This record gives sequence, structure tokens and C-alpha cells, in this order.
Amino acid sequence: MENNFDSKEELYFYWWLEELKKNGYVNQIKHEPLAFLFPGLTTEYTDRSTKKGTVKETVLISDSKYTCDFYIEWNQKARGLFYDLMIDNSKDKPVYNKSIRKILAHDFTGKHISYIEIKPSFDKNNMTRLVKTKIAWTMDIHNVFVNLIKIPDWFKYSFTPKRYLITDNTKKPRKIKYQVTTLDEFKNK
Repeated sequence: MENNFDSKEELYFYWWLEELKKNGYVNQIKHEPLAFLFPGLTTEYTDRSTKKGTVKETVLISDSKYTCDFYIEWNQKARGLFYDLMIDNSKDKPVYNKSIRKILAHDFTGKHISYIEIKPSFDKNNMTRLVKTKIAWTMDIHNVFVNLIKIPDWFKYSFTPKRYLITDNTKKPRKIKYQVTTLDEFKNK
């Protein structure tokens, strides 16, 4: 699976998820769930360049699809530590607190599922702007919230996966400009 990523940030987040999975906090990780946002719009016209006036079809607006980066099925023991439910059914209201950096999850018949979009902390191409529109559209059409996570900043707020501590090519210690917290240190805070 490590060759199936569009960016290094996606791979780094996958390492974060794998460490959680090995420690029993994540049941399942899927890459690239797909949501259809708009089926497209076409129209017919008569091509008058021929004697018969052939009816043809042209695309006015192309279809729009959105593929977030990860689908996570959480183990219940991760609740409150790594994720919170988007809606507390006992209160029927959002429970997310921005000062507590956790991933939001949906409750689908007892399975707690999160959808994740990964972007770099420094987004030189400003792709975050575009994906925020698709995230809003996905929420409106499918009632599915997609968490936008920026890597490596996310590691500052949670824990840094062990594999990230070593560079990709030389396998030497990576230069990290923040205080590294391990998974064990994070869960014992």
C-alpha cells in the first residue's frame, strides 16, 4: 500500500494510522473512498454543417467526483483520545472543541468512521482552497464530514509515528523542528 499515495504527506499519515492500528486503536484503514458530487450536464444540438442536420451532444459541465485520502474505522478504545463523534446522540448537537485536536467521526450503526483529507502544512500550490469547497459539497450532498489534516503539523498535536523519525532515503534521523511525542507518551498525558 505504501506505493499508492499521491504525496509524501499521505504516506506519513498512513504511518501514523498504521502505528495506531498495531496498537489496537484502528480496526480498518482504506485509501481513497469516492463521492460523486455532480453527474455533469450535457445538451443536444443540431450540427448544421451537414445537410441532414445531425443531432449531437456536448458537455456543458463535466461531472465532479471527490476522493478523500483515507477512510478510518476506529476501535472504541480510541474514542476520546484520538477521535470524537461528530454528534453526541444523547445531546443531539456537535461536541467538537477546536482546542482539543481530535479527528471527528460519524456513527454508522455502531461503527465509528472518519474520512480524512491530507494536505501539507505548507501548501505552495494552494490546493487546500480547492479541497475545502469539495469538503463542503460532500457534507451538503452526502452528509459526510471530511477532516482536513495538515502534515507534519498534525504530529505536533498528537504523536509522531516512529517511522517518520527516520528519513525516507538515507534512513538517518530526520531533523524535526518540534518536540517529538511518542504514542506511549501521548496516551499517558
